Amino acid sequence: MCKIKIGIIGCGLISEVHIKSFKNCSNVEIIGVASATEKSAKFIALKYQIPYYFADYKKLLSLSELDAIVVCTPNYLHYPITMEALDKGKHVLCEKPMAMNTQETIEMLKKAKEKNKLLMYAFVRRYLKEIVMKNKFGKIYHSNLILWRRRGIPGLGGWFTDKNMSGGGVIIDIGVHILDQLLYILGYPKSITVSASIYSIFGKRKKYNYIEMWGRRGEKRFNVEDYGTAFIRLEDDLTITLECSLAANIEKDCWIINILGEKYGARFEWDNKLEFYGEMEGIIADFNLYYKKRGIDEAFQIQADNFIKNILTNKFSYKNAEEGIILQSLIEGIYRSAQKKKEIKLNEIINKKAYLIC
Repeated sequence: MCKIKIGIIGCGLISEVHIKSFKNCSNVEIIGVASATEKSAKFIALKYQIPYYFADYKKLLSLSELDAIVVCTPNYLHYPITMEALDKGKHVLCEKPMAMNTQETIEMLKKAKEKNKLLMYAFVRRYLKEIVMKNKFGKIYHSNLILWRRRGIPGLGGWFTDKNMSGGGVIIDIGVHILDQLLYILGYPKSITVSASIYSIFGKRKKYNYIEMWGRRGEKRFNVEDYGTAFIRLEDDLTITLECSLAANIEKDCWIINILGEKYGARFEWDNKLEFYGEMEGIIADFNLYYKKRGIDEAFQIQADNFIKNILTNKFSYKNAEEGIILQSLIEGIYRSAQKKKEIKLNEIINKKAYLIC
């Protein structure tokens, strides 16, 4: 069987996680990497025995033997690189967030279909847990999402905290993860309206005391939000509340999904804690389920395997990319609502005619 030849664009920390995952695939060969500097590209290429490295991603895309790429660049580059790669006949796995706005995600999917190439987004957190008793909730009517970091602004002063390069702060950076995880569990129902507020408190301080700093610290600017909250109405009378922070005066970091259903409720946490609440034979009962959760490396491996499997079967599913449009419109709605200080109708963001063209 011929091996799928992959290229990696962007050589930051996340690129190495992808490289390790694809190197574990028996039918994959990583043939090249590209970065903003030759130094960083060469470092990754030598570290992982990758034959080609470039300071210009266009040179990587020009390799005739290249089948697919993984986009691990700053957010503002996701759209142009993906569009160019698809134009050149390459399959694309693009890191989250999908793009800078909804229109870009619509155009990306349209291009993928025109070129008959696979487009997937790296919604890796959805692979972390199999949802036990997924169909036992009865009608789900509300979910509460909490993703808090006490002090965890990524790359303060670098591209992460420059809105022109990132598109925003906590909502587009990590809020996208927990929103996708819940919407995936729920089957990606249609979002109707959103009302939101965002805050920029800690990142703009002259002295920011931090616990962790994912990404490289820069010296430029902080013009994004470090806290965000939203109330979302979806179809079938379903509602979601969201709270996200990159920095806040809280006890500890947490990742919690609460689901309320007519028959059962559930609480999922970042660790292996999984609790269900309901009744059994007329008695109010709690169910504590403990099991080995999937580690992040295993989740990335499942994602890589799925990407390659789709390419090899040559029967591309665009469901992931379609969900990316829904998720991007929700993120965009949160920012619009916070800016205008009013509830936003999400059908104002997704141009229905443009979406149908996809």
